Formats: sequence, structure tokens, C-alpha cells
Amino acid sequence: MEIQRLRIELAGVKKDSNLLQEAIYGVDKLVLQRFKELEELQNKQGCPKQRYHSKDDNQTQQLGERQSLRKVQA
Repeated sequence: MEIQRLRIELAGVKKDSNLLQEAIYGVDKLVLQRFKELEELQNKQGCPKQRYHSKDDNQTQQLGERQSLRKVQA
């Protein structure tokens, strides 16, 4: 009796687990779809993609500013 009850309980847990996995998959799919829609909308509107500045970019910019200052001072 106890073994049968545990088997039924385990089957319920597996079913719940499968339902939860399906729900997570559905949410992931929906989020991905929304990101694609947003990207398409930004492309249609001509919004520039965000650019991440690296440390090298900042150093190059600072070097250019220093050279410009030297030219002005000279």
C-alpha cells in the first residue's frame, strides 16, 4: 500500500515537473520572440545598435584629445 501511494505521488511530481518545464520553455520562447520583434522595430526606425566602449576606445579618445590640446598650445 505504501509503495503504491509513493508511486502515485511520484507520478504526480513527474507530471508537475513536466508541466513546469513546458511552462518555462513557453516563457523562454515568448521572451525570445519579443526580443526579435523589438530588434526588428529598432531596425525599421533606424535606431543605432548600442555600442560598448572598450578601454582601448577611451584611451584612443584621450590620446586624440591630448594631441589636439598640444596643437592648440603650440
